[in-house]
Parts: sequence; structure tokens; C-alpha cells
Amino acid sequence: MDNDSFVKNKIKIMKKVIFCCSFSGILLSFGIVQGQYIYRPSTSNAKTSNTPVYQYKPAASQGKTAATVSNSPVRAVITKNVLFPSTAWEEFRSTPLYQQRQATFANAFQNPSHVYTMDDGTKLTINFIKNPSFGGMGTKIITNSTSGVPVHGSTSSGQGSTSSGQSGWRCTTNYVTISANSTNFNVADYILQARHIYPGAVYSFENYANGSFVTPAAARNPLKIFTTDRNIQGDDYVLVDNPDEQSIYNAISQLSSRFPTNYSINAATDYSVYESDNSADMAIKITAGGSAYGFSFKGSFGSTKNSHQRYLTIDAKKILFTLNAIPPQNGYYKDPSVESTPNLMVIGTVSYGIRILANLTINISSDSMGASFDATYNSGIYNANMALNFVQKNASNITSVNAYEIGGPNVGPIQLDPNNLINSINSILAGATYQNAQPIDYQLYDMAGDVIGSSSSTDQFIEQNCTPDPNANTPVLTQATVRVDCGGDCKDHDTHYEYDLYNSAGQLVGSFRNNNNNTAWADNSMNQSGDHLAIMGSPKLSDFYNGTPTFRMTIYPNGHDNVEMAKITLTLIFTSPDGSTINYPVSWGNVTLSQDGPSINLLFNYNTGTGFQAQNY
Repeated sequence: MDNDSFVKNKIKIMKKVIFCCSFSGILLSFGIVQGQYIYRPSTSNAKTSNTPVYQYKPAASQGKTAATVSNSPVRAVITKNVLFPSTAWEEFRSTPLYQQRQATFANAFQNPSHVYTMDDGTKLTINFIKNPSFGGMGTKIITNSTSGVPVHGSTSSGQGSTSSGQSGWRCTTNYVTISANSTNFNVADYILQARHIYPGAVYSFENYANGSFVTPAAARNPLKIFTTDRNIQGDDYVLVDNPDEQSIYNAISQLSSRFPTNYSINAATDYSVYESDNSADMAIKITAGGSAYGFSFKGSFGSTKNSHQRYLTIDAKKILFTLNAIPPQNGYYKDPSVESTPNLMVIGTVSYGIRILANLTINISSDSMGASFDATYNSGIYNANMALNFVQKNASNITSVNAYEIGGPNVGPIQLDPNNLINSINSILAGATYQNAQPIDYQLYDMAGDVIGSSSSTDQFIEQNCTPDPNANTPVLTQATVRVDCGGDCKDHDTHYEYDLYNSAGQLVGSFRNNNNNTAWADNSMNQSGDHLAIMGSPKLSDFYNGTPTFRMTIYPNGHDNVEMAKITLTLIFTSPDGSTINYPVSWGNVTLSQDGPSINLLFNYNTGTGFQAQNY
């Protein structure tokens, strides 16, 4: 039997046994609980036959089951480390053609490596290995960290991690190396990478690693692109006579057009959450060690690392179908010597769907918040349920969200609401269809037909994380002044007023009383009031970190009076032990008080690095 007949017969047999496969998957799903690996042994989908059959179905037809987050405000479906039965390529290994290619090309792939020097000076080394010992075991990311002792007033590490140098922070320095083992690589950028990821694409390791994606300039033999997805209508393969990039993309379009257009795809969403410290660290986690071309920590988060902040990436994936391309009977190229080129690779399997990468910058505003954040940490990847709940509970501390969509209705940068982050992501994922799916995952093989894995690692870098130290001698509030810019109808001369300032615990720390001032505030004037509050005790800056400090204004009109204020500015001045001062202004706009509503509570909160921020009232 030639290889084309092999593919065709496999697909026919697969359709006959698909019902049994799906039923087995349903039975297995009853035993799955949160946090367990899902493993379906290859025998569970096998049908006794003298002829091997495909035992692999892509995600959309696999019946992939995941546990929901119970008793939690986050309604995310989590699927991690799902191990599927044997793939089309594993079936190919049982054919005479595989044995022939082994005899000819077994030594052509020589386990090459490439070192990426990232934009921030960090380095990532990827080593590609044929038939690695970790093949079929999913992606494993390992963090090797040597903890340092807590330090105060830390200086820049020079490795992309910075500290403000202010007192009142408790910082810990770790010496970290991140490594990853994987045979299943992730597509991370539609513009730079995804268009070059398609079944049957052939690249040398060098042209793959450097991001040029140049294919050998040689005539190719016809190639079949096929799927085993049960929802396809019509032929489940396309024969590509001249398999260059454009013609293979045409074949992919033909196959995707054979899927239903108005179909509710019940595919599980795979959520992962990563913390990153630099470009190399981020690249190895997002691509599963497959590449680092085009990665930038600063480009992803919009800033360099600040030790008072944490940088999380929410990685949400939904895979809909998988396409395969195994070696043709006569080889990939009309000239067989082309395939003897050292370190030549083919993309043999590509899974299509939608992926959202949401990069969050989070201010750590308290020691307890930092402890809660670190509690989700486990071997370089965060517990997805705990991390998503942390993000939702601390949405007010998210200072930026840079999100990117691969596949789905909106390819490229997208806007996400930090106060409704998970629902926003799930809403976008719901728009995935067979027709707008893009490459998400892929596997590489050498010319002999062996799977290629990546064993990658970063150089050692310094990770410095800081949290506010509740026991430190933080700056003390020494002055508090109020400025009022008037609107069209401001304070009458016989209206008296009061100011009260409360810290995050609701304790009164400053006040001002105007009981005998007969000065009016002129309409449409600026810089009225100018009053200084009397400070009570020695309130620390740290007393304003958590919760919502409050500034309260009350008027006492003599009869009727509307006090229209275009802006109220409260300036808090803190003095450090060394005598230096820090000015933190906070403003509220369009505030009106009257005899019917003579008092207002104006709330604000503290953001690391930016000072105080007014809240809506």
C-alpha cells in the first residue's frame, strides 16, 4: 500500500470508530476533577484490526473535558497538560515508508542549538533534539531559583529589574534560571510568526530560529493535507500538486470551508497564567521553548521591570481542529538530495483555534497582597484558578492591560476591561469559528520522520520583588493643603466649611474648621481656599496603602447656597527620615454642595510609582 492510500484508508476507518472513541471520552470525563491530568491511553480508542488505524482526534472532536472552578467568582474552564492518544505521525512510524526514510535520513538532523540575545540583554538558548526522552509528555517548565535575603532600599540589578530605592519596601532578590522541555510549540504572534506555520512547511533549523522562515528553493512532490475532525463535510483531505506556501494555504482554506459555518463549537478553553521578569523569561513560557524571535518584555507590558509591580500573562487557548501532513511516498522534494540538508525540519501537525495573550501590570500595594500573589506560584507557572481569582479581586491595582488575539474575529491588539477581564476574554473566545481559526500549536519533525523537541533555558537572571513593609519607618504626613477652583456659582461669604482626612483604616488624621471666615469664593475663579489641615499624630504613608482613604468636605450655609467647584485638589506632603519630602496631589472634578447636600466623601487610593489616584464618586 502506498502512503496516499494509507492516509485515505486511515481516515475512512477513523470515521467508523469515531462514535466509540467519543463514548469512551465521555466515560472517562466523569472521573476528572480539578487539577488532575487527563490521560487517555491509546488502547481506549483503538479498534482491533490487522491494519493500523488513526487513534488521534483533534481537540474539537476529542471530547476534551475540563473541570470548572467551583465556588469561585471566576467562571473559567481550565484544561492543563492534556495527553492525547497517538497521532497520525505515530501511525506513520509503523509504515515501510518510515523505515525507508530512517535508513536514508536518520543522521541528517544533528540536534542544533541557537542563542537569542534579547532586547533587554537577557539570553535564551534553545536546543532542538530528535526523539527526546520527554516526547509526548506535554510542556514542562522548570524554575530553578536561589533565594536571597530580604533587603531594603535595593538598587537596580542591571538585569531588567529595578527598585525605587525608597524606604518602606521589603525586597527579596532571587537568582533564577527558567528551562522548558516540549515537543508541542505555541504560536505567539500572528504578524511575525503565524503565517509561516502551516502543515508541510519545510525550514532549516537556522532559518526557523532566526525568524526568516526561508524554505529550500527546490521543486516539491504533491502533498496531502488532511484532518480527522468528524465535523467536516465532504473530503477530509486536499491534494496539493505544488506545495508552496500559497498553494498550501489555499488547501487549508478549502478544508476550513468544508466545516459548518454556523456551528456551536464545544471546545474546552485552556487557561495558563505566567509571571515574567524579562524578555527571555517571557519568551520561553509563551512559546513553550520553541522560539524567541521578535519577543520583547517591554513591548508586551509597555514598560521595563519595576520591582514594586508584578507582570502576569493570562494565556487563553481554544483549539478547534488539527491538520496533518506526513511525508509523500516519493518524498517532499523531487530531488531527494535536498532532504539530506543538515537540520531540515517539517511542520507535520498544526492545531487551529484562537489564543489570547493578556499582559497585566499589577501594583503590589501591601505586604498581604504580595503574599497572596506569591501563594499562587508553583514551579514557574501560576495555579490558573488561584491566579485568575487574584486578578479579579485586585482589578483596581491593574495599571495596564496589553492584549493580543491570534485567530478569532479580531486578529491583533485588542482592548480588555481590567474590571471584567475573564468575562471579556471568554466573550472573545466564544467568537471562534472554523473559518476564523488560526495556527495555535504545532509540531516539528525531521526528514527521517522523528519528532523534534526543544530543551531550552534562560541564562541566570536576578529577580527582585518588593512589597510595602508594614514595619518600616515610612515617610510621615507633615502637611495637607486644599485648593478649590470654582465653577459658575461658588461659595457665599457667610457659608462656613470643614475638611476631614481619614486614612485607609478610617482613622481621622487631619482636619480644618472654618467657622468665622466671611470671605466669598469668586465665581469661575481659581486657587480658592488654600487651607492647611491640622495633622493629628504622625500618620505614615503606609497608613494610606490599603483600602480607600477619604477626604470629607462639609459646608454650613446661612440659608441657601450652591457651592459649585470645578476641581478640588488635596495635596499630601510626606517627609522621610532623611528630611526629603514627597508631594502627592489628588484631584476630583465637578463637585457641587448645597444646603440640600452639604457634605461629600471623596475617596482615593494609593498606586505604587504613581501616588494617589481619585476614585469616582
